[in-house]
Amino acid sequence: MVDDKIKQSLIQGAQQTLNLIKNKIKFFEFGAEIIPGILATETTGHTPGHTSYLITSEQKKLIATGDIFYSDPLNLKHPDWEVAFDADTAKGLTTRNKFLNEVSESRVELLVPHMPFPGLGHVSAEADRYAWSPSWWKFDPA
Repeated sequence: MVDDKIKQSLIQGAQQTLNLIKNKIKFFEFGAEIIPGILATETTGHTPGHTSYLITSEQKKLIATGDIFYSDPLNLKHPDWEVAFDADTAKGLTTRNKFLNEVSESRVELLVPHMPFPGLGHVSAEADRYAWSPSWWKFDPA
C-alpha cells in the first residue's frame, strides 16, 4: 500500500492542477462519444472515474488504456495480483481482468503508456496469464 503521506501529496497535486483548469473541464458519461470516433469506456479501479478510450477510424480500432495495467511481468503474467497504486485494489483487479479477457479475445490494438516504447500492441491469453505482443512501429514524418 502507498503510505498516507504520499497519498496526501498526490491528492494535493491533483487538486492544484484541477483548480487551474476547472473552467475548461467538460464532464461526460461512460459510453459517450467524446468527439466523433472516440468513445469513453469505464475502466475504474485504478482511480475513481478512470477511463479508457476506444478510437475508431474507418475499419481500424485502438484502445488508449491509461493506467488500467502497468507492465508485462506485473499484470500480465500475474493477473491475480493486486496493485498498490490502485485507489480501489479489488475493483482494479476485477476491472483489469475483465478488460484483459475482452481485449485478448478481440485482439484490438492497445496503446498502453506503461509498456515499452511505443506502447502499442495486443494482449493474448495463455492459460492462467496473458502475454504482450508489441506492434511494429516505424517513424513516418509524412
